[in-house]
Amino acid sequence: MVVTDDDQVAARAEAFVNQGHHRDGTRVEVGHDFRMTNLEAAIGRVQLKRLSRFVRARRDNAAVLTDALDGTPLSPPKVPMRAEHGFNSYAVRAPERARFVEHLATRGVETATPPGTMLHELAPYDEMEPSVPVAERLWSELLTLPVHPHVTESDRSTMVEAISLYEVH
Repeated sequence: MVVTDDDQVAARAEAFVNQGHHRDGTRVEVGHDFRMTNLEAAIGRVQLKRLSRFVRARRDNAAVLTDALDGTPLSPPKVPMRAEHGFNSYAVRAPERARFVEHLATRGVETATPPGTMLHELAPYDEMEPSVPVAERLWSELLTLPVHPHVTESDRSTMVEAISLYEVH
C-alpha cells in the first residue's frame, strides 16, 4: 500500500503494481503484479487508522533506547536534524556483536541480526568481486533491538538495565 499526496508518485506506483501499465493502457515502464486483494486493502485501511499511534510508540521506545545507549561504545541510529524517523527497526552498531547479543539474550532481550548475505555476495555479482571492507565491518556489527508498538514498560526497563550492565572488552 502506498499513501501519498503527490499525484506523480501515485501514478508511478499504480503503474508499477499494474505490470507497468497506466490507466489508459499504455505500458510506460517495467512493472510487477503487486495488486492487493480486497481483503488486504480492507485490513490496510483499518491499520492506517492506527499508524500514528504505532509510529509514536516506536519513537518513544527508540528514545528510551537512545538514552540508554548514550555514553556506551554502542552506536544508536542517527537521525538527521529536521528529520523524523519512523523506527520500523532500531539498528545498533556493536563492535563485539556476538558478545552483546549473548549478553542481552541471557537477560531476556531479543535481538535480530541482518538476514542472509550482503548484496555484493549474491550470485548475480559473483564476477564483480568488489572490495567493500567498511561495509563488511559495519554489517558484522549490526543488530536490531525491539521497538515495535507492543514493547511494554517492563520490556523497556529490561532492555535499559541489560544495556547498562554491558561492558566492552
